[in-house]
Amino acid sequence: MTIGMTEEARMRKWIVALLLGLVFTAVYVRADEDEDDDEEVEEEEIDVAAVEAGKTTLVNPCEKKRCRRGEQCIVDEKRQPSCVCYQNCEEETDERYWVCSTKNITYKSDCLLDREHCLCRRKDAACKNLAEKKVHLDYYGGCREKIQNLNDNLDIRELKLYDNRIKVIENLDHLKELSCLQLQHNRIRAIGKGLSQLKKIKTLRLDSNLLLKLETSDFISCVQLTSLDLSFNMLDNLSALSYLPNLEELSASGNRLRKVNELSRCKGLVELDLSNNRLTDLSGFTNLTHLQILRLSNNQITTLNMSGKLKSLEELDVSANKIKELSPLLTAVPNLQILNISDNNISIWDQVLSLSKLGDLVELFISGNPFSEENGEKPGYFTELQSVIPQLEILDGALVKKLIGKATAPLMRPMSASTVVSVRQMDNQLKAVNQELAELQTSISK
Repeated sequence: MTIGMTEEARMRKWIVALLLGLVFTAVYVRADEDEDDDEEVEEEEIDVAAVEAGKTTLVNPCEKKRCRRGEQCIVDEKRQPSCVCYQNCEEETDERYWVCSTKNITYKSDCLLDREHCLCRRKDAACKNLAEKKVHLDYYGGCREKIQNLNDNLDIRELKLYDNRIKVIENLDHLKELSCLQLQHNRIRAIGKGLSQLKKIKTLRLDSNLLLKLETSDFISCVQLTSLDLSFNMLDNLSALSYLPNLEELSASGNRLRKVNELSRCKGLVELDLSNNRLTDLSGFTNLTHLQILRLSNNQITTLNMSGKLKSLEELDVSANKIKELSPLLTAVPNLQILNISDNNISIWDQVLSLSKLGDLVELFISGNPFSEENGEKPGYFTELQSVIPQLEILDGALVKKLIGKATAPLMRPMSASTVVSVRQMDNQLKAVNQELAELQTSISK
């Protein structure tokens, strides 16, 4: 009996201990769960507070967010990153830091340009022009593509607007006295009606622009035009110039010309430069009876044959072409004085000797031809050519004619028309520079 009671008591104690153990374990687990919950809440609260204060040491969600041009990353209340267009852009007070867009619009900072690009790309209501979604920075500084602010200068006779990125010729109608207009090194693609009221214009420079085509109506009022420079554009014909009766000087080098038959009506031409084009022959020049200077270097000319004569021609440059024969020159240009035939395909020495029949030839440039190579027919041609053409004064740039009588000064020839023009232009430019320097010094002293 005693033994049975003892075992029953032990059993009860064991059961009580087991129950107590289960209760303690449940309480411990619950406490751990509550503690973890507290930590999570506390961490979240610290994170939000830190983000709001801007002092968080946690990883910024924007660090891995990539935004496009004109956008900035922001973090919302749920710590989610997103890209929005620039919200605050300051204007630059210094105009040198303004920017001109490819749409010819001035922005007072590059930030404002990028913001407009973003707004228009997103088709935001704040976008001023949807075309700006493709806008880019062109250059720093305010846009200079427009001709303007000339209304108070009605008596201007010479206007220099070169290197200003001008795209359109406009606002010149009131300049009735204008005789010289310089628009070289701009971005003009077409002339249009920009010259329609310039009836007294005599000198026009449009070289180094983006001209693709000329229309007859472009020059309909420019009947007094005497000098025109269209060099380094993208023109493939000059037919629009056939109605310029007083044109004397024309430069259209560096274009895409293949033929020039349309110039036959410009009978007053004295100087013509069509170098660096794609011409293959000399057709189209025979009616230019007053032509004195003709430059055709760096073309694809293979023959010097002409259907007529250029009796007035004094200077001919056909260097860097593919010419093999010189004999056609004897009848085509009988009064030639200066000839540059260097860097061609002349391999036969007799072709060179035929030049002796040009009695007025005093300057000859003939180097760089196959006949003068080491294995050519006449590698040492210099001395012999002097005896064959005794009137030569200059050969390949060197003075060769012996002086007769008193040798007090080197032999000089009168300057060609092109040289005179170049010297005059240089002199005018130097005067303009000196005047600008004087004005600058005056403004600084004030």
